[in-house]
Amino acid sequence: MELGLNYLEFDVHLTADFVPVVVNNHMLPSTTDVDNSIFDLQAHDLAQVRASEPARFGNRFADVGIPTLAQAAQLLAAFPAAVAFVDMQAASLQQHGNKIVLVASDLRTVDCIRQRGGYRTGWILAEYTPLSALKCEAIRPDFLFCDQRHLPRDASRLWRGPWRWIISDVATGTQAMQLATRGASFVQTTAVRSLLRELRHLTSRRSN
Repeated sequence: MELGLNYLEFDVHLTADFVPVVVNNHMLPSTTDVDNSIFDLQAHDLAQVRASEPARFGNRFADVGIPTLAQAAQLLAAFPAAVAFVDMQAASLQQHGNKIVLVASDLRTVDCIRQRGGYRTGWILAEYTPLSALKCEAIRPDFLFCDQRHLPRDASRLWRGPWRWIISDVATGTQAMQLATRGASFVQTTAVRSLLRELRHLTSRRSN
């Protein structure tokens, strides 16, 4: 990038605690003196590993480590014209496949992932319309994400299908309970503690 190249590609793997890191091979002996896979190490342990290819370069690059994707993104921010092609490696998806849902707002991306098979998908709805419902029936993602502000004001049930609903921007336990009766499986919130307290209180009142 300092040479003026604006497009670059790098590979990403996931650590044992699901932190994305920029590295080509999940088997560390190829570039380090550590005899492990990235899948065996948590991010804080991997941060201590030097990726200097000592067998090839000796101590010449002894200060080079394995960056996280967040660190790479921070570096990219310093180069406004830079564009990165991020290749999520299949080995990591296979290793953590049951823990990963690939989510996109672009329906073509969701469809492409589903056609390749093996990965659960989620579609982020920009609107709650009959046309969107038809698209859901065609693509049949595993999860549907929707902001609660896009939903109809009435208490109508959410579209039924093989998917599970995740409703975002939910602030109260009352809202969460109402959405659950409409068919939502999950809610997204930034008010975790207060929402949980309210849900416990509501549940306690109902049981009494």
